[in-house]
This record gives sequence, C-alpha cells and structure tokens, in this order.
Amino acid sequence: MAHLFAFSGACHSGKTTTMQALEKELTSLGYSVHIIGENMRGVLAEKNMSIDELRSDPGLYANTQCDIVYRKIQQEAYALRDRNPKSIYLIDRACTDSECYISLYVDMAKLSDETRKKIEKLKEDVAKHILKMFSSGYSCVFEFYPIEKVSNTFVCGARPTENFEELQSMEYDAISNANAYACSDVDNIHVLCTNIYTKGEINNNKILEKILLTIECNEAR
Repeated sequence: MAHLFAFSGACHSGKTTTMQALEKELTSLGYSVHIIGENMRGVLAEKNMSIDELRSDPGLYANTQCDIVYRKIQQEAYALRDRNPKSIYLIDRACTDSECYISLYVDMAKLSDETRKKIEKLKEDVAKHILKMFSSGYSCVFEFYPIEKVSNTFVCGARPTENFEELQSMEYDAISNANAYACSDVDNIHVLCTNIYTKGEINNNKILEKILLTIECNEAR
C-alpha cells in the first residue's frame, strides 16, 4: 500500500516548503510522490480574498471550511486506496489541523441554523476520519513548530495580518494537543513525530531519514 505522511502545525511553520524539498529528494530515489496541498490557499486565490477577509464573513468561512475539509477527506481516502508500495503522499495539514481550525475560527453563534447543522455534521465526520487516519492511515505525522515572523512587511493572504504571533501560538497549541489526543485515543503513539528538528531550524535530511525508515518498517510487517 502507499505511504501517507502528514505535515501538521500552525500557519507559517515551514510545512509547504519542506514538502516541496522532500518531493524532489523522494522522486530522485524512485518513488512516485503525490502532494495533497492545503486546499484553503487555492480557495483564497479563486475568491481573490485574504484569510482575514474570509473570516470576517462567518457564514462564508463556515461553508468554505465544509468544502475544503470534505475535499481533503476525499483526497486522503483516495490515497488510502492506492496499493502501490512505491507511492508516497505528502499531505499539507493532518485532519487534526482541520478539526482545530473549525473549532478556533468558525463562530457557531453567528451562523444560520442550516449552516450550523452542516458544521456539526462536519465535526462528527472529521472526528471519525481522525480515528481512521491515526490508527491505520498516516504512516507518520510530522508536527512543526511555528516560525517567527521576521519583519513587519511579512505578507501572505493565507495568513492573518492582525495578532499574527498570538494566533500562531494558539493554533500550534491547539493542533499539538489534538495530535497528542488522537494518538492516545487510538493507542498509536509511534505515528506522531514532534521533535524532528529544533525550533526554527528545519532539518530536511532528518525528516527524509524518518520517512525512509518508516517505509522500511512498514514493508517489513
């Protein structure tokens, strides 16, 4: 079967950049590498909106979360059906990230009854998906520390501009706790890798070594 590696953590922590570097390395080793990207970035580009603008409309943000999270669930379900042992999926954000972003930024009190029901159903489906992915789906989840914003001119439409550091810290704490809980809930502590690099200094070689070792262990079972 294929090998699924999720890259989890707050905004601006180096996940996407690391995945792009690993894609080149793994491809050169003969693996068929597939990227499951962060769907929100594509949606923001389509709507020509920043994440701040999207979150300012509670109903639009909630419905957008429904669309992108269900899309991610479908993409991961497709990856699980891939039986090629030379296939590797690099996943930008684990399903626990999705759970946290729904809880942190969807304002249930400001939603219509119809949208509120959609979000409640989404939460149920995400909880079930987390159990599945952490028990038998993900080969490993790499949890990334936040990277500090290096200047006041730092701009990215997919990242908030107000209270950035506070939100980044809040997101990391929520995601880290969700990952730890997911592992303990399925009694699979080996799937989560939280100390693969020192804060702010990502070591791609160590992550690559962990990926290759995990594949070797999976194939030996």
